[in-house]
Formats: sequence, structure tokens, C-alpha cells
Amino acid sequence: MNYSKFSVEDFVNDEYFRQWVLKPNDKTRKFWTEWLGRNPSKKKEVERARKIVSQFEFHTFHPTREELGEVWQKIKMTRNSEQSSARVIPIKQDKKTPRIKPAGTFYKVAVSLLILTVAVMALYRNSESVFYEKFTTEYGHMETIVLPDETKVTLNANSVLKTGRSWLGMNSREVWLTGEAYFDVSKQISAEGDNVNFTVHTSDLQVKVLGTQFAINTRREKTRVVLTEGKVKLDLAGEEEVYMNPGDMVEFSSIDESLKIQKVDPNAYVSWKENRLIFDGSTLREIADVLEDHHGLKIIYEDDSLLKKRFRGAFEANKIDLLLEAIAESFDIEVIREGNEIIMKNK
Repeated sequence: MNYSKFSVEDFVNDEYFRQWVLKPNDKTRKFWTEWLGRNPSKKKEVERARKIVSQFEFHTFHPTREELGEVWQKIKMTRNSEQSSARVIPIKQDKKTPRIKPAGTFYKVAVSLLILTVAVMALYRNSESVFYEKFTTEYGHMETIVLPDETKVTLNANSVLKTGRSWLGMNSREVWLTGEAYFDVSKQISAEGDNVNFTVHTSDLQVKVLGTQFAINTRREKTRVVLTEGKVKLDLAGEEEVYMNPGDMVEFSSIDESLKIQKVDPNAYVSWKENRLIFDGSTLREIADVLEDHHGLKIIYEDDSLLKKRFRGAFEANKIDLLLEAIAESFDIEVIREGNEIIMKNK
């Protein structure tokens, strides 16, 4: 998750952030402490978001049958008590004397208003969950998702995919991605005989396809699209449309509005879905980014010159220690791992 671009509102709406604020554990404490250490400029926004979540977060209350029975008995007892001591109102009364409504009516109205209020609050609170479905993966874990149209999405570690709950009868299919995912999009025809578009929204652009396979990465304040099969169109805000062919890689960042297009070997960018990491001349900086994004590791270099060294090799994604040993031997450097922190330095 690229929290460096989050606003106060984004933090408040993020489930992992709210978990840290409301129900912290060792994992969330470690993650957010280290993240704030790397992003001190976001400290004020994080503090504001924490206050909002702490003050206004509430949980849906689901009473048991026994609890409902107790509440109803109390209401009945109160009604009986008030009815037994009810005032007798003369038939002829002064016009200025206010009419007193029966206690039963009052409680019926009160209970109805209470139920209505709770229902409205629950609907407002859970409106997103009613209309959208969210899939989230943790560090070191992937998930394969089959969407309502039979499109298959492999969601990489530390990623979030949001989709509509139903696409039945719709002329478009839309999803929202934060992190990294591989899409195998099924071709759909509408009742009118037209192709139904499939659109992936990221913070930088929209990827529109008909039926194809591609990978999207939204980390590091940019969006990277690698096409393995078919053809896609990229819609960039304020820019011309970009069409991609198999083997094309496009990187775009709305921050500096830089657009980079090049031919690549797609296997090196989608190998993670097979639980493998392939580095074909990747710099140690790029490898460090992968380890941080996928596994939550923090890489420390005592010499910045190490960041530019390039490395080639293929490893199983869950055998990080073998990767680190290979890097140490390739460049004759010392690699020290302490928990989730890895230090690389010259001997």
C-alpha cells in the first residue's frame, strides 16, 4: 500500500490504519512506527487521522435474542407503570391545557425512531460494503480472485482490489487497484451485441481493455503496466491516449507527469504470481523496493554506491535468505538480517 500519497481522509477510511488505532498489535505497531520513521512529513496528517478515528469510530451492535427480550420487558413494565398511575383528564378541559398522548404511543414512536436512526447509521457506515467488495492481501501472501464476469485476478502481497458486487446487465466493468495485480480478463458481450469494457482505475490512470492479460503495479508513487497478451488503452488525465501491445511496459506518475514506454520481457514482471522472483539486471535499489513492498522488509545500505549495482537471478519468493546470500556472494559484500531489517555494507 502506497501510504505516502494518502490524505487525512484516506487514512481514516483505511482498514489497516483503523486497526492500528483501535486494536493495535505487534505487527501494526511495528509497521506504522517504521513507516512514520521513513515518512516524517506525514506525521501531522497521521495524528489528525488518529484523532478522528479514535473519536468517531463506532461498531455495529448486534443484540442477542435474550438482550432484545430484556429491553422489551423493560419497555412493557414502564408502560404498565405509567398506565396504572395515569392522570384522569376531564372531558371538559380548558382549551389551553395541552393534550397528553398515551404512553404507548410515545414508546412506539421512540422505538421506531431509534430503529430508524440505527438503520440509517448502519447503512451510511456500511454503504461501501453494500455496493462494493474489497479484497486485501498481507505481506508475503497472494490471492487469486474470480470476478463476477469470470475474469481472474491474482492479487500480489500488500495490495487492495475493490470491485462492484454485481455486474449483471451493466455495460461496463470497473475495478480499483492499490498495489500490484495480474489480470486475465474475460471477453464479455452486452445484450446489444457490443463489447463490454473492463477498466482498472489507479491513482494515476485508467487501463481499459476488452479481453487480455496484463500486470499493474501502483507502488512507489507511480503506475506501471506490463502487457503480456492482447491490447489495452491507457487514459491519462490531460494526456493523449496510449495504446499498448504485448511486451510493452508503460510507467506513469501524475506527480511529475513523466511517461516512459519500453519493450521488456514480461516474464520478469509477472513471475511473482508463480511465487518466483526474477531479476534481469535489476539494481539493488529495485530489489530492495520489491522486498519492502512484498514482504515488509526494511533494507539499509551503509554505502549508497551499492544501490546502483545490478543483479541477475531467479528465486522462490518465500526463500529470501537464499536471495540475500546470492547478493552477498555476487558483490562480495556483507548482508546482515535482524528480523525484518536487512543491512548491506562493504566488507
